[in-house]
Amino acid sequence: MVTLETSFLLMTLAAFALAVSLVVTVAVNVDNNK
Repeated sequence: MVTLETSFLLMTLAAFALAVSLVVTVAVNVDNNK
């Protein structure tokens, strides 16, 4: 059984990974537009 703390931690990690991938995508796009 997954506790509330564990699910919250997983959601936080997932959101962090999503934000990082978004930043990387934007950085690559800006780099290609030069």
